Amino acid sequence: MITIKSLEEQQAMRESGAILAAVLNEAISIIEPGISVLEIE
Repeated sequence: MITIKSLEEQQAMRESGAILAAVLNEAISIIEPGISVLEIE
């Protein structure tokens, strides 16, 4: 079943998507083969 989202819900989804994209772009710039989890933190 498809749920219709309100305009406020759609805007919140856009904003959260933009935040996620920024986080992923930052992670991509840091992570490379051979890096440890401690180095990322």
